[in-house]
Amino acid sequence: MSLPRVNPALQRVQQAVGNHRYAHRVSTLAVATLADARTLPVSPDIDRVLRAGLVSGCAHGLVRGRTYGCSGVAAVSCVATLLREASATGSWIAWCAAVSPNWRAMADTGWALDRVVQVDCGSSRDGWVGCLDALAGEIDIVVVDMPAGVSLRDAQLVIDRAVRRGGVVVVLAPSPEVHARLGVDVVFDVVRVHYVTHHAHLGGQVMDIRMQGRRVPVATDVRLEVPGVADG
Repeated sequence: MSLPRVNPALQRVQQAVGNHRYAHRVSTLAVATLADARTLPVSPDIDRVLRAGLVSGCAHGLVRGRTYGCSGVAAVSCVATLLREASATGSWIAWCAAVSPNWRAMADTGWALDRVVQVDCGSSRDGWVGCLDALAGEIDIVVVDMPAGVSLRDAQLVIDRAVRRGGVVVVLAPSPEVHARLGVDVVFDVVRVHYVTHHAHLGGQVMDIRMQGRRVPVATDVRLEVPGVADG
């Protein structure tokens, strides 16, 4: 399932980017502005998980100006669940990670794909940094991963700039160690997944997650039920 293309709205990112040479890598966009709200909504299940980790200021949503990380055996499904409520209630999301989720499954679980921007940032340092700088401050949430050509220092600098502009950055990484080196505020490391079936049909996942990060006082093990399957 491909994302809908909204050609007139490309003007918005072109205005934001100005003369930036990487503007052409944005493949979909409609008018996106940051809301005044300090937090972006999450589902009751995510709210419960944040409370379990005693995450300051996060109990009722994703806090603007903070970073979140997903890693482990079902990292993409974890991102899909983490951001589902924000997407469904009006937030704009830029998907800049190289791995693409199952967009049909995302739509089936509540994502509003007409407010999703899919961006190919490439694997080079200049392309990756340029794309994220262009989107930061213009999009509520940016989902990124770590290309081999981008150093942790470069990633930290561009992520810091994005959160200073009031956005939420979600980092997909192969391990929580990468998140720790980036100083990510809240990390969801999926250590185990159980698949749920209903009448011989796959109905979703149950994730065992270890929460950690700069704003998680003590590493905490939690369980999260995920409707549908968003990976791949």
